[in-house]
Amino acid sequence: MRWSRRILILILNLIVPGDGISVKGETFQQEEMAKFLNIEDVLNSHPITCHLNMPFQRVYSIFVKHGLRHLVVLSSDGEVQGIITRSNIYHQASIMILTFLALKA
Repeated sequence: MRWSRRILILILNLIVPGDGISVKGETFQQEEMAKFLNIEDVLNSHPITCHLNMPFQRVYSIFVKHGLRHLVVLSSDGEVQGIITRSNIYHQASIMILTFLALKA
């Protein structure tokens, strides 16, 4: 099962049937539901991902190659562990460059 489907299932398990739907204690009536976006329409069913143990250089290479803004991090069993942002990558790269320059001096 793809991770995006797992997230959808987790979200759907929070929904309680009734006059409207209830998500985490919030109840929405049918007219409010018309304002919701079907996330299946915007989900990428085959996202680019990385694993927890992937070296930084490889993660950086994936970001550059694909022009990403976000990268989903998966555990060894395919569970979502978090998201790496472009900002995270630039911050870590600058630390590595500064460390390298300091060692050369």
